Amino acid sequence: MLKIGSFARLARVSVKTLRFYDEAGLLRPALVDDRSGYRYYRADQVAQLERIRLLKHLGCTLAEVRELLAMPALSAEARCRLELVRARLSLGLARDAQRLRQLNSLLRPLMRERSDMTRVTERRLPPVTVLSIRDRVRVLESAAESMFESIERQAARFECRARVSPFLLFHDLDYRQRRLDIEACVPIMPEAASACGGYALAPVNRAAVADFSGTYRRAPMVFETLLEWMDEAGAQVTGPLRECYLRFGADQCGYELPPEVLAEGVEEYRTELQVPFTTAALAASVPAAM
Repeated sequence: MLKIGSFARLARVSVKTLRFYDEAGLLRPALVDDRSGYRYYRADQVAQLERIRLLKHLGCTLAEVRELLAMPALSAEARCRLELVRARLSLGLARDAQRLRQLNSLLRPLMRERSDMTRVTERRLPPVTVLSIRDRVRVLESAAESMFESIERQAARFECRARVSPFLLFHDLDYRQRRLDIEACVPIMPEAASACGGYALAPVNRAAVADFSGTYRRAPMVFETLLEWMDEAGAQVTGPLRECYLRFGADQCGYELPPEVLAEGVEEYRTELQVPFTTAALAASVPAAM
């Protein structure tokens, strides 16, 4: 049995998320101590948690997730329910594609001017071992700052911090400021992963990369430039957007960062956006998974 904090670290979610899923009737603790009220979970409940997160990511409502969890995973009833979710997603994609074409026609002149200012390159991203917290948050900036502070302190306790820049993963494959699925990642030494609850991110063979200086408010514009570059190259996004912090500000309360990554003010901030992609020709040459 694991206390809620230990289970949260194992599953790479926040304690707040576990309490929410408990109250929603999606993931009950295996045991609640009658005297202390402490929640305890079994390690094998991680699989159920991952299924909940996947269904939520696919756009299922809480009621739909609850119904699907009550069905045998391979049942005809579950298949019918998932086919309805797929139909809804397909319709939404078609509508979004139409809106995106209309928006691109309006933005293209502005994006072309911005592309002249932002240099996009292609690069391979090496594997990296990280400590992370993943959560669906309402407001990006304040939530991300709190998540990074928590992970940096955890890495300091285990003395496992690597001298590599931290980064944020955007699992919605989108760039917005509110109600989004993010994962704050702090690089650690690979040999410390099992002891402190870290995991390894696989390498990315091809990523479109662009950096910028100053305020983070520039990030969405740079992201649009990356998407335009990939559109012209016939490329498709294949993984979460990474917002990598090369120089940034930090409270350093309970931890200490290398001086070369610290900025004294916003004007010294330096950020790099990385978008994994593949081209249509390459994707067509890869056999489908069985």
